Amino acid sequence: MNVGAIILAPGFKPYDPSRYLTYKYSKYPNVVTSMEFERILSATGPYKALQRPSDHKPPKKIAWLQCIGSRDIHLCDHGYCSSVCCMYAVKEAVIAKEHAGEQLECAIFYMDMRTHGKDFERYYNGAREKHGVRFIRSRVPTIEPIHGSEDLLIPYVNDKGEMTEESFDMVVLSGRPRDIPESVELAKKLNIELTESPVLQNRHLSSNNDRERRCFRLRCFPGAQRYSSVRHRSQLSRIRSRCSSEGSKK
Repeated sequence: MNVGAIILAPGFKPYDPSRYLTYKYSKYPNVVTSMEFERILSATGPYKALQRPSDHKPPKKIAWLQCIGSRDIHLCDHGYCSSVCCMYAVKEAVIAKEHAGEQLECAIFYMDMRTHGKDFERYYNGAREKHGVRFIRSRVPTIEPIHGSEDLLIPYVNDKGEMTEESFDMVVLSGRPRDIPESVELAKKLNIELTESPVLQNRHLSSNNDRERRCFRLRCFPGAQRYSSVRHRSQLSRIRSRCSSEGSKK
């Protein structure tokens, strides 16, 4: 089959945080992934309202732990940033507070808040200043149960360098999108170079090679992205592939 262009859109799978034994994802029902929390927030989700899984009570305090499955070369062997976890955690915290009201307290534990993107910094500032979302720069080592309660205890080092503990009703693990092996095999078959992420090498974006210019990329080869970026890239890819197809016929 002869084609004028190839569009690569392999997709991804959710990251399974079970290997982080100290976070006890598979042990405590109130420790959920970001994808699971999205469903809890949804009007068509399992509860039709913001509730925690263990007893279906409305949570009063929710913590988000960032960089689960990324920026870690010990447990997951992925030292790179996922590029999406920071902003979707901020979005989830804001939406949760909009659903539950001011009585809900949201805290995001992060390494570095990476708000790259149009108006991302403004949205982050609005979450902190307007909605009262707390941002705590600390890497949480473990999640512990509180005996006689469904709540969870998080120990962490505060900005003064002091060890402290805080209880939460729920903990959300912000995980990275997981690469699928088939996408790497697809890139090898097409002789397309990837970074260790694996993400398409930047040189393919501006390549003058006619063959490389006719392999257009969508997610997740360029890395995980927000929906508007994917939509824009897909529209651009369709235009470029149509131009390439028309050019090859001449």
